[in-house]
Amino acid sequence: MRVYTTLPFRQILKEGLSPKRYHHSLMVEQTALELAVLHRGDWYRAGLAGLLHDICRDNHQGWQREYMEHHGFDFREEWLQNPQIWHGVCGSFYLKEELGIADRSILQAVRYHTTGRAGMSRLEQIVFVADAISTDRSYSDVEQLRETARHSLDEAMFLCLSHTVAYVAKRGLPLVRESWEAYNEYSSKKGSERKYDF
Repeated sequence: MRVYTTLPFRQILKEGLSPKRYHHSLMVEQTALELAVLHRGDWYRAGLAGLLHDICRDNHQGWQREYMEHHGFDFREEWLQNPQIWHGVCGSFYLKEELGIADRSILQAVRYHTTGRAGMSRLEQIVFVADAISTDRSYSDVEQLRETARHSLDEAMFLCLSHTVAYVAKRGLPLVRESWEAYNEYSSKKGSERKYDF
C-alpha cells in the first residue's frame, strides 16, 4: 500500500510560490484527489500532480522562457504570444530535472494543465479540471462546472476548453495548437451525443 506524503514538496512550494498560489496548489491537490476517487483514477498521482502543477507559475517569464529553451522547447509563434501558459511546460521540465520526478504520467499532467491536448489520459483530465474547479475558484459558473465534473470528465473537459477558447478569443490572442486540437476532440465527443431530427 502506498503512503501518500508530500511534505518535502509542500516546503519547496511554500518557499517558491506566493501565499495565494500556494493555497491554490493545496486546493487543486484536494480536488484532484476527490476527482480521482470519483472517476477511478490514480489518486496518488492525481494528488501529487495537482499539488505541483503550478510549481513554476510565479517564476519570472524571462526565466521560464530561458529554462524551456534550454530544455529544447520549440516556441511556435502562438506560444510566444501566450506567456501565461508557459509554466505548465516549464513545470514539467523542472519536476524532472530539479526534483527527480521521472513518472511520465505526472510530468504530462503538469505539462498540459494549461493547454490540454488531444488524447489526454484520465490523470491529465483530472488535473486539468481540478485546476479549473478547485474550491478557491469563484467565477460565475464554477458551481455548474463542479457538478458536471462529478458526473463526467469528458463533459467537464469540453466546458473547460470552451472557456479557454472564449477567453483567448476575447483577448485577441491566437489559440495554441494543443488547445484547439483538444477542443475539437471534446467537441466531437459532445457532438456524437447530440440527437438530430431531420
